[in-house]
Amino acid sequence: MGQDELREQAKTSARSSSFREEVMHQVLQLPDFLESSLWNISLYDMAVNLDQPHHYTSFEDYVAQRPLPPPRLWPWHAEGQATRPTGEGLASAAARLRSGLKIAMLQLHDGTALELWASAEAPKAAKELRPIAMGSAVSKLFSRLLLNRALPALMPHTYAQCSGKGRQTSDFLFTIVRLFDLAREWGNSLVVFKLDLEKAFDSLDRSKLLDRLEQKIGQGAEMNCWRGLLRGTSAWLQTPWGSSRVQMSKGIKQGGIESPVFFAHIAELVLAEAVDKYRWRHMVPLYPDLAPEEMMYMDDGLLWNSAITVVETRAQQLSVEFIKYGLRLNPLKCQLYVSPNTEGRHYIILDGVKVQASPSLQVMGITLRVGISVYELVAPAVTRARAKFWELKHLFRAKGYMKQRARVMQRVIGATALWFICVVPPDKAAMTALNSAQLQLMVWLLRFAKRGEETWEDFRKRAFRGARAALYASGLERWSTLWLRRYWGYAGHRVRTVLSAQPPISTDFEHFRTLPWWQYQQSLKSKGLKHKGRHYARLTALEQNLDAVAGSPWRQLAHDRAAWKAREDAWVTRMDVPWSSGRQLSIGDSQ
Repeated sequence: MGQDELREQAKTSARSSSFREEVMHQVLQLPDFLESSLWNISLYDMAVNLDQPHHYTSFEDYVAQRPLPPPRLWPWHAEGQATRPTGEGLASAAARLRSGLKIAMLQLHDGTALELWASAEAPKAAKELRPIAMGSAVSKLFSRLLLNRALPALMPHTYAQCSGKGRQTSDFLFTIVRLFDLAREWGNSLVVFKLDLEKAFDSLDRSKLLDRLEQKIGQGAEMNCWRGLLRGTSAWLQTPWGSSRVQMSKGIKQGGIESPVFFAHIAELVLAEAVDKYRWRHMVPLYPDLAPEEMMYMDDGLLWNSAITVVETRAQQLSVEFIKYGLRLNPLKCQLYVSPNTEGRHYIILDGVKVQASPSLQVMGITLRVGISVYELVAPAVTRARAKFWELKHLFRAKGYMKQRARVMQRVIGATALWFICVVPPDKAAMTALNSAQLQLMVWLLRFAKRGEETWEDFRKRAFRGARAALYASGLERWSTLWLRRYWGYAGHRVRTVLSAQPPISTDFEHFRTLPWWQYQQSLKSKGLKHKGRHYARLTALEQNLDAVAGSPWRQLAHDRAAWKAREDAWVTRMDVPWSSGRQLSIGDSQ
């Protein structure tokens, strides 16, 4: 390539870079008067075309020369007059936008697009369909920019909400798993109520939401934008039977960038108001030294106590408070769990409807009950992993490099099976079962087939040994190792959150009845707290192993992030199950 060509290419690149910056500047300088969060040119379209050779010299030049969609899809309002857009009109609008003219561009494609997603495998009624709002890239960009300004005021301000900045699903799951472990270890009765809100996102009172939002962020340009975005809008509903326009006069968009934050904030406010108004802390607690007995994750909530009457009273009081925000509990979808050692009735009355106790509790797809083993806890995850493998068999069993396919499987299937594993205490039997399932998936990935003269025993031995060798050659870790690493990392995180401005509820459970506390109780002889009957002290044994690796007490080392990470390999070495028993003839499928 000659010097002239290089010089011309450099000029083109510089011109493209300058133009890209100008385009992004125009998008990011949307006025506060915007009644809609959609711009008439999508960021995706810009990103694609800016990477292609062009001769645009300005934003107006780009707008004028880009082909436009059909005019009916481009409603345009400027100073109260509606006109059909042209290239010159859009270019003029962009120029006037720089001078500060208040212009509102209505939503692209005549408003928000709605998609119906099935909440059941074979939906038979309208209530089994869930409307999801779809918007353009610029709509999401503007909502994100606006939300980021309000986020500091909308962050969780109590222990109860596990959804939001600084909170995660693991906080919610760890708390409920530890609650059931404590009930098993200490032998107390346990009543847990899982609440379900009927049409939560679609029923939320917008006026109440805006009032609460104004109390948090105050009056200003941002609040005016939120009022414009949350006002009554319409959406196009596309189905196999045709399309129609739907008026969205209440609720918030399910699928919007801001919707999860708003709803989590409202749910947290309702729960906090109920706790204070009805003086829940003056009721008899489950554990005298553990005050929190309620938590939320978005619109999912859990209440617990040792007395069913207390749980019933709190559920009814919470239902009354939710009604003030246009929300209602759905007794038919709410769940109630009552441990077998609980005396009295095993049901509650909620809004005049009887909610009968179930033998187990379903929380985010995980089955829980007092006394459940860790193996039973992770068994459904193995089933989901196998189902996911055959759903994507065209990828995992395709012809190609084995190592690349194995890594893709580890990323996809591992996320399906192990997404919650960091909250579950490691157990050797369960780790062995996970490793066995992982090897079975490797056998299917490698497409091993039985030879004609080969017995089933020989085939199984050859297949699993080959899968074990392929897994090692791919440089992938076994699922038991991933389990231990994730548990170690999250354990350190739980301890460190005690230093945050408002620790989540998982922090309270992490520091409740620890090993040092139990050793102190033992030193009190007859005056100390005792277990009821015989049991396997799973939590005590777990903390003893943590102390053996990190030193006693292990929570002290957890506050040093670098030192805690450095001891991770030692934790894996101590707790992981061996690859094999060491005797070649006795190697089993499950190791």
